[in-house]
Amino acid sequence: MPFYRKSYRPRRGGEEPEKCADPAKARARALDALSAREMTSTQLYERLCARFTEQAAAAAVAEMVELDYVNDDRYAETRAHGLLMARKSRRAAAQNLRQKGLNSQQIEQALETVYAPDENGESPELEAAAALVASRYRKKLADGRHVYDLVGDKLNALGKDYMGEHGYSSIGLVIGGTHIEEATEIRAKYQDSFFLIPGYGAQGGKAEDIAQYLSKGNGGVVNSSRGILLAYKKQPGVAFDEAAYNECVNMKEAIAHACSLL
Repeated sequence: MPFYRKSYRPRRGGEEPEKCADPAKARARALDALSAREMTSTQLYERLCARFTEQAAAAAVAEMVELDYVNDDRYAETRAHGLLMARKSRRAAAQNLRQKGLNSQQIEQALETVYAPDENGESPELEAAAALVASRYRKKLADGRHVYDLVGDKLNALGKDYMGEHGYSSIGLVIGGTHIEEATEIRAKYQDSFFLIPGYGAQGGKAEDIAQYLSKGNGGVVNSSRGILLAYKKQPGVAFDEAAYNECVNMKEAIAHACSLL
């Protein structure tokens, strides 16, 4: 089991003090340290190396691992759960786990388990981020407004200085095409904003839903990734590119028809 130490800085005006080579004493020190808190193998090794030789420290850590008093995989997952509860992003969690001396495989395995979407496809990372934003804006949200109102108002105000010749700002908004209950209100409120509208097709967004986000068929770009890329699966015997083209045409016609009915 390889261990890595941070560089040692000798005491001022002297050399590194002589270290104990007694494995039994290193073992006792390891047990004492682990009784206070759980550690990774690297953390324990670095702590022991402050008083013991590298050989004695490595032997003590190896014994703790064998006894399952130290388990880096378990530590990684437990720590990842704590970081998620603290509303840390997956990237921030990975950085934190690296600082604990865990390797890339242990970190990735823990994050895949803890930050994986639930059975409904909801991302715990997004939920944590939303909760963090809500907590920071709690007072501003007390009047009944939503987080998206605050973000939209800010972007809309910034966009006033970047208006184009067709009446839309070059600063746009991303509006999910599956939240139809807010669509009409959002479109009316941000008439000058150009929308990027994901969610059509595979994610459940329908043409009649998308039409609510547009203004007479204008004011937005509709995104459909899986619906187009996987269209060939719904068109047996049709080539991939032709199936994708057919899906684009069908999508365009469906949205245009839905817009004409408003």
